[in-house]
Amino acid sequence: MSELNRFFSDAPEIQTAAHTTREQRTRLGQVFTPYAIAKCMAQWVSARRSPASVLDPALGLGVFLRCLLEDEKNAGSKMTGFEVDPETAAAAKHLFESSGYAHIKVENSNYLEADWESKFDAILCNPPYRKFRGLPDKEQMATTFMRHTGITFSRAANLYIFFLIKLIWQLAEGGRAAVILPFEFLNADYGVPVKQLLLDHGILRKVLILGEALQPFTVVITTACILCLERSAQSNPPEFVTVHSMEELSAIAARFKHEDGSSQASTGNGQAVRSPGEKWLVPMRLNQAANKKMVPLSTFGKVMRGIATGDNAFFVISEAQREQAELDEECVLPCLAKSSYAADLEFSQEHFSRLRASQKPVWLVNLAGWEDLPAVERYIEYGLARGTDMRFLTSKRSPWYALEQRPAAPLLVTTFSRGKLRWVRNRAGVRNLTAFHGFYPHTGVDLDLLCAYLVTPLAQERLTHQRREYGNGLHKYEPNDLNRAMVMDVRAMGDAEKCEVCELYGALLLHSDDELLMQLDEAFRRFDR
Repeated sequence: MSELNRFFSDAPEIQTAAHTTREQRTRLGQVFTPYAIAKCMAQWVSARRSPASVLDPALGLGVFLRCLLEDEKNAGSKMTGFEVDPETAAAAKHLFESSGYAHIKVENSNYLEADWESKFDAILCNPPYRKFRGLPDKEQMATTFMRHTGITFSRAANLYIFFLIKLIWQLAEGGRAAVILPFEFLNADYGVPVKQLLLDHGILRKVLILGEALQPFTVVITTACILCLERSAQSNPPEFVTVHSMEELSAIAARFKHEDGSSQASTGNGQAVRSPGEKWLVPMRLNQAANKKMVPLSTFGKVMRGIATGDNAFFVISEAQREQAELDEECVLPCLAKSSYAADLEFSQEHFSRLRASQKPVWLVNLAGWEDLPAVERYIEYGLARGTDMRFLTSKRSPWYALEQRPAAPLLVTTFSRGKLRWVRNRAGVRNLTAFHGFYPHTGVDLDLLCAYLVTPLAQERLTHQRREYGNGLHKYEPNDLNRAMVMDVRAMGDAEKCEVCELYGALLLHSDDELLMQLDEAFRRFDR
């Protein structure tokens, strides 16, 4: 490969990734953008005219600027890139200089600490993917952004949100920006003020959601989208499009130069933009024929959060602690305090017994109504001595040691996840704390049939659109996220189909096997067609 061909390719990023550890890239939040995707984004910002000034706030090795330079009409553009890592900045500077582009300005500094006054005709960015909570200067940063924007920021936000907000401020009149970032902020609570900002400025033109076959962020558990922004008069609402292949993305990019800048009518793959407080990403194929076979999960039952004790150290105890406190089993309830305690598709009495024998905290102290027992009286005094009664939740209860009245849920679902959502049949009848939500089916619901569907990859794909992003690959599902989630209407299946999937699900409970799971998944996909 010639040096020029190497410059206009993924080669610099591939070589750098081969000589740096994943830990180094994670520390900096670095996720390199594939050249082909970067080129499509560059086509958006340069489709109408060659930009006079260009900014990349998170330069890396300058893939976006290289894509612009590949088109000779952009050779005269004044280009600036910010890169906080000294080694990466030096490598980028050398790469540009050795390829004949010494005029490219590489700033080895933090873009978020630079001025807000400069304006740019084109901005291209793949912002760093890092948890805001873990930054040493997070409070100062939040204060600075509050002063400039008037926005109060959630500590659950990821660092990429701050890059997006600042570059919105620096986009010049008539200018365009393309930003690739995780789509989860479109659904998360911390994304609400950002979505409001996009609508207030009237600059959001397109949201290109990259489908499963087109995921650039292989080292991050997240789904990407490309925001296409333009600061000009807007006559049409933003367009949301799911892109399933590189060919589709290239075809969309090829049309940029033929568009007038305002969003076009939906291609049949789009959706209407919602209010900032609502989720903006709806499973696209659910708007098509498959919608006829989908219903909200609330059709079959209700998801409720687990029991919040207010002080697990007091309320959740092991067998040895129960015996030491001399609390009868009448005064405690079997419980699941951690999601890791129920790692299989079902949680049986045998599983509970093993946890109990290994001295895991499996008992939920249930003192209300047993105050006359000496052991209970002593345990209440112990709680008063340690200040449990003054905790936030307990101080609002009467009596303070009374538990929330919540029956055992026959089906449990993990609150947080890294990867797939886990559904666990609660055969042991234990209470669940907040690590799990509980699902309470309506009378007459075939829970085996519903569970058979919920554990499949097909269901997982669709449920991901309801999750909330907490950064670093961690996702959360609130009860109402799941209650509103669209699931297959398994009631519409034929008797033979129901029998087939229930038999496969029964076998899967006995032998957790990938092959069985794939067979189960295929059975539901056949019905879904």
